[in-house]
Amino acid sequence: MTSLKIDIMLLLNNSDIQRALRMTEAIAALRAMLAGTEKMVAPPRMIIDNEEHGALSLFMPALLSRGGHLGIKVSSIYPNNRRHGLPTINGVVVLLDSASGRITAMLDSAALTSIRTSAVSALAVDLLAPQQAGTLAIIGVGVQARAHLLALSIVRKFNAVKVFGRDAKQTELFVEEMSGQVAVRLTAAATLADAIADADVICMATSHTGVAPILLDEYLKPQVHINAIGGGTVSACECDPLTLRTARVYVDEIDTALRESGDIAAAMSHGYLRSEELADLRMLVNNDFGPRPANGRSYFRSVGHASQDLIVSDHIVRRARALGIGQGNTYLDCAVP
Repeated sequence: MTSLKIDIMLLLNNSDIQRALRMTEAIAALRAMLAGTEKMVAPPRMIIDNEEHGALSLFMPALLSRGGHLGIKVSSIYPNNRRHGLPTINGVVVLLDSASGRITAMLDSAALTSIRTSAVSALAVDLLAPQQAGTLAIIGVGVQARAHLLALSIVRKFNAVKVFGRDAKQTELFVEEMSGQVAVRLTAAATLADAIADADVICMATSHTGVAPILLDEYLKPQVHINAIGGGTVSACECDPLTLRTARVYVDEIDTALRESGDIAAAMSHGYLRSEELADLRMLVNNDFGPRPANGRSYFRSVGHASQDLIVSDHIVRRARALGIGQGNTYLDCAVP
């Protein structure tokens, strides 16, 4: 028997990921993946309902045909953790070598999800929002709202940002904290209607779980782009179905959006939208779904996809290795004949 040393597995926490990643590179990596012809195997994500603790755990595997991308993201959502001062979302992304199956890296999934989601949204805004878009409305004041403000500010130079959250104090804290991180004036809006009244781009980053929409069509300008990323279940509806009747509708991945988006499900149930009218980001990047809307409204629904997690994770790991970031772990030595 001879000993075969397995390559070191890299462990990356939140801080490591923030140090290793440039948002511009994440956006570029996603654009390149969507522009390519790489095939993927990505089963529907498995959801385990932990009723005892009022929690959910999601398991999202994927294999991409080129580049050795194989892995799974595990993400658990425990709302009651707030009572104990613990994060409500915890999880890990596990990357494996597609040729041998060995684990090559493990990353904090909460940090990765925040970056990946905002990078996808920034790509959608870059493809769909007018270049001269001046006012951004951020609805929500959580982790995703912060990440999206930073990412969207890369692809558009906004003149003003209006922020609305359900808690006025938290909204003011958000404005105070983020004002020093972007070169644009932030203001706290008293109501959601005030926030979006003159918005050219609206970013919905809420934790809304209800079936009644909170972004009503009557509040919107005739010309506006909407990025909808909250309301992460098929029963949660952030945006008015009427808006999807008149807007050009895009999603990150059609089959996943049909299964998991409450906005899409509500619009279809009202007869305002048909599945064949949906376009995904790959089609948009490759100009396979007609012209981008020069005027009028566009809507992008992000539900997330494991392929996006793998691409961004792989980019982070490569850069972390090059910079010497993270902790190595020789987790396994194996003996072979």
